[in-house]
Amino acid sequence: MEIEYSDVVVVGGGPAGSCAASFLSKQGRKVILLEKERFPRHHIGESTLIGLTKLLEIEIGVGSKIASAGFLLKTGASYIWGNNRTPWSFHFWEVFEKDRVAYEVDRAKFDEILLRHSSSLGTDVREESRVTRVLFDGKRAIGVNYIDSNSKKHTILAKFTVDASGLAAVLGSQLKVRRQYERIRNIAIYGYWDGDNLPYDELGGDITPEDKTNILVVAHERCWIWVIPLAGQRISVGIVFDIADIPLLQAQGRSSFYMEKVLGCDEVKKVLRTSSFLKEEPLRIIQDWSQVSEEVIGPGYILTGDAAAFVDPILSSGVTLAVTFGIAAGRTVNTILEYGEAASWAYTWYKHAYTNAYNDFRRMADFWYLGSGHKEDWFYIAYEQIRQTARVELDRRKAFIHLASGTFTTGEFIDRECYVDSKTFPITVYFSPHSHYAFFSPNDRLQVAQHLTEFPEELVKPTFESVPASDLDSNKGHNDNDQALQNPKLLSNLRIGIYTRVKDPFIDICCYLSQFEGEKTNGVYFPLSPSQLAFFRALNGRNTLEEISYKTRTPMRRVRKIIDNLMHEGLMER
Repeated sequence: MEIEYSDVVVVGGGPAGSCAASFLSKQGRKVILLEKERFPRHHIGESTLIGLTKLLEIEIGVGSKIASAGFLLKTGASYIWGNNRTPWSFHFWEVFEKDRVAYEVDRAKFDEILLRHSSSLGTDVREESRVTRVLFDGKRAIGVNYIDSNSKKHTILAKFTVDASGLAAVLGSQLKVRRQYERIRNIAIYGYWDGDNLPYDELGGDITPEDKTNILVVAHERCWIWVIPLAGQRISVGIVFDIADIPLLQAQGRSSFYMEKVLGCDEVKKVLRTSSFLKEEPLRIIQDWSQVSEEVIGPGYILTGDAAAFVDPILSSGVTLAVTFGIAAGRTVNTILEYGEAASWAYTWYKHAYTNAYNDFRRMADFWYLGSGHKEDWFYIAYEQIRQTARVELDRRKAFIHLASGTFTTGEFIDRECYVDSKTFPITVYFSPHSHYAFFSPNDRLQVAQHLTEFPEELVKPTFESVPASDLDSNKGHNDNDQALQNPKLLSNLRIGIYTRVKDPFIDICCYLSQFEGEKTNGVYFPLSPSQLAFFRALNGRNTLEEISYKTRTPMRRVRKIIDNLMHEGLMER
């Protein structure tokens, strides 16, 4: 059996796998991507959320290819749900600029663009290569076995394995950490129709002709129906229903069951009245997609995309989560490869960022299916979710738009505390991707940035033009009383922040001051290097100067100077 070596092996070439591989290849890592099928290949999940193209362009340089691929623009979504059959819509432009749009995509074309782009960045893409097992040395993943298109067996040994294998969940299934979400057990049957001029506006409500390229979601008897217009005069039409109705499906037959539901819904029948079903394309079926892996990251491995978790198609979150966290997985792996296993904060960040993103959409899907069916109630749930977890007050409709647009999950709307570790000192706060550091004022940044210019030159230092470079030989703030420097401790309201920024190759570390009530201030973004973080950790009031010097491998003279400067900036307890 042939054995190869790589920095990273990625299992799966869908959006999550392609984006993870692209990010890592851009950082100069050797990446091998194994995809079991030959692209282009069919895949469901055609409706995307806002911000995808911009993120893809900034992070891996493929956004312009997506924008020029001829996909239909999506400006929002329209719904007919519950007892009230009056249609209602939301539009991205109610909250964002007019040019902020999403796309209705042909996934065969969309996914191939991402995969070929990854190859152009240096990823070794191998199609028709099926992974049979992830290899472990103890609890650490060390690579994979796979079979190529000629049935030849191969082994790849890698420093990190990325499972982006979709609902197949190669690693999650092998580790037996894959769990079905029992509250949502649905099945979908979908097919394609011809037509490119859907008369949405004839449905009434607030739907206008401008909405004709948006997804339409319609509740019907014991099911709901999606209508997604696609380029090339094609329309994706699917029905979603509970697995309890499988016996009825089996008795009636797939085609008869599908057509009865689609054409039995007055609103959908009206929309499709000038369209015809494309018989040359099969009716496809998919079920039990609401699954989550209890572990998404561990020694030598990381799960992303549907392999980590998938909720439900009701909010079109699949592709957005796959792209966002495919890139996040790439950044996490790159951080761990750079700093080694001591970067435990990278593991923690990814775990909680993904868990929170999944839970955002899971809670909304729960309420969508189990709630009253009134849009005002959905608006209220979105409002409460954002108010409680991000401590931001919005009107209820705008809260729903942010949640349904994906910007709350990806951090594009606001920096969100997705996990607070109060057992560490200083307390560590993990933020969802991606942080908007540019929105904070210079005065906020200057609040705690000054002392960072005093750190040793060999460590990473921030570059704020408005912060004067201090003389490292200065005795500013020096305290000759050694007693005052014994067992030094940082202020109790100083926090360590773990966050990500677009374009950055690594997960970032920062420090900031919080208010005593626990609310974070705006001055969050003051970068620390891992060495500086170790120094901050040592300033817990339990270490002497000698112990700090030993634990951080910092000369005693430098220890005194750093602590003097921290005292001068008012960041130390006295």
